[in-house]
Amino acid sequence: MSREGADHALRTRVEERDRISGDLLDLESHTSYQLLKGAALRGRTLAAWSSAQQAMALMWSLYDAYRAVLRQAEKVRARRPRPGQAELEELTFLLAGPSVRLAAEAKPVEQRSLRPERDEALSLDETVARMDQAFGAVGRTLTEIDTAWTALLPRLESAAASQREIARLSADLGENPSGTRHQAELDRLRSAVTSDPLDSASAASALDRLCATLDSLLADLARADTLRRSYAPRHAALLELVGSVRDAEAEARRTHTVVAAKILLPPSTAPRATADRLAGDSAALDPPGAAPGARLGGAGKTPRHGGAGRR
Repeated sequence: MSREGADHALRTRVEERDRISGDLLDLESHTSYQLLKGAALRGRTLAAWSSAQQAMALMWSLYDAYRAVLRQAEKVRARRPRPGQAELEELTFLLAGPSVRLAAEAKPVEQRSLRPERDEALSLDETVARMDQAFGAVGRTLTEIDTAWTALLPRLESAAASQREIARLSADLGENPSGTRHQAELDRLRSAVTSDPLDSASAASALDRLCATLDSLLADLARADTLRRSYAPRHAALLELVGSVRDAEAEARRTHTVVAAKILLPPSTAPRATADRLAGDSAALDPPGAAPGARLGGAGKTPRHGGAGRR
């Protein structure tokens, strides 16, 4: 290399080194990468993540060797303002030759040979190509896992929100907590999705069924709650109507008394009194001493499917 060529190559490699460093750090700070680091994985996801971690370790090993060569090249270039023939030859080897030493991989004993494993010598271009290959493998694994989580985790959160609303409505209606069995299923599905998202097809089907069940139960409880809220004003309106019937019957009795005195009507023609019976029927809608609407949520009773419409 000429001095200008060596300076240009070194400057280009330093810029490349800084860019690669930023890409590696961005990859490690990826949300899914951080989640996977602390997750208890299993199945297909565990196998894929193990391969990704090996690729990540290889990337950093290659990057460290790559950076070491560039540091050496920078030292050689800094020896004198105008490098001589010896410096240019060394820079040419470092920047364009097989200057990166990749240590032989430690293998399990069943995969070893009695002959010593030799280190591999790579050029900077070959080293970058190896790093890029490993980078792509890790990125594809993260994308696949992230896609599965993106599809399922929001649905799990939606199901959890429905479960919380079911518990709240059950308490408001004075019912036993509804959906305890569904909470256990929700916990099981959450564990399956978080631990093995790459093999979550069965979990997705089970989640569909659970969401449908929770939606149906929540709709029943919502209807019962709406009926409970509307009961008090409707009951008051009913009592007002009973009062009107009572007034009408009293007027009918007074009129009957006057007419009977004038034309001697038999007692059997007296108007029938129904207001008291209606008042008793209205009072029977609530247990003794209970506030209006209490009968809508008897303690210890769990609402049946579709029960809200029959109350």
